[in-house]
Amino acid sequence: GDPGNYYINFQDPAGQPTADPLVVNGHTYMKIGGADYNSVAGYGWYAPNEVHWMTTYLGSGPNVLQRSVLYSDWGRPSTFEFDLPNGSYNVTVSVGWQGRTYSHNYIEIEGTVFVNNEAASPYLVRTQRIAINDNKLTMSMGLFDEYTMLNYLDIEAANPTAAFNADVTDGDVP
Repeated sequence: GDPGNYYINFQDPAGQPTADPLVVNGHTYMKIGGADYNSVAGYGWYAPNEVHWMTTYLGSGPNVLQRSVLYSDWGRPSTFEFDLPNGSYNVTVSVGWQGRTYSHNYIEIEGTVFVNNEAASPYLVRTQRIAINDNKLTMSMGLFDEYTMLNYLDIEAANPTAAFNADVTDGDVP
């Protein structure tokens, strides 16, 4: 299909925030933790056995998305894949932890470095346009023996005109 919009909150899927569905600023977020890639679900992690995933929901933070944190407690780099249609997307990622500074956050998406061994004090939020050509968004996270505190990932179709035209073709009146 055509590119769409996808919103991911990295958290314990059974934990906080408990809203179901999780809607923030009009966007419905999937709750994704540290599960291995599953082709039926269409997403998940490729990680070494010693990754030791941890999730935390902070008592304070700018919003529920940034209060949610997923990280490798043993600082092991891992790769996240998310199945989606080919196309151009504006991708936003947030890393950080309210009240703490982690100096070596690293996020690379589709070969584009978003966060390059940088301190999040307390958060870094970055957006870049990414082209998907293999029906998978691939995100590399982390540096060996260092923490990357992952909060959320927004994946939005970069061509809003196509979405508008699709609505009009479906008979909706703008």
